[in-house]
Amino acid sequence: MKKDITPVERKLLSSIKQMPGIYIGTKNLLFLEHFIHGYDFAMICHDIKNMHNIMPEGFEEYIEAKYRSNTTKNLFMIIAENSENDSDAFDTFFEFLDEYLLSVDLQPLPIWNSTVDKIEDIKNSFAKERNTR
Repeated sequence: MKKDITPVERKLLSSIKQMPGIYIGTKNLLFLEHFIHGYDFAMICHDIKNMHNIMPEGFEEYIEAKYRSNTTKNLFMIIAENSENDSDAFDTFFEFLDEYLLSVDLQPLPIWNSTVDKIEDIKNSFAKERNTR
């Protein structure tokens, strides 16, 4: 089985998908890419990368195959080049992410009922994780 997105990061990605303005300012795939790379970098700097995974294993290859791309461009660039605008690219990323997760027998990102639930759940997840270290 492919390496899945870890639980805290699933909640984070779901929140970004539903409320991009809070995290990255607007629905923009480039901003999302920078956020994800920055998040990964922070995990590496704090030596906890092996405990956190924000992108599922094999997703890059899935996007390359979907677009029949054999370039050195990353999945964000491939999606952006095949989208009408930034907002469309952002939505396409999350659509393909859920599609990929289902294709490898993993759960799609959760859907939240309210903003308050999302924020409280993420805060509680981080707090629990801190207490288990």
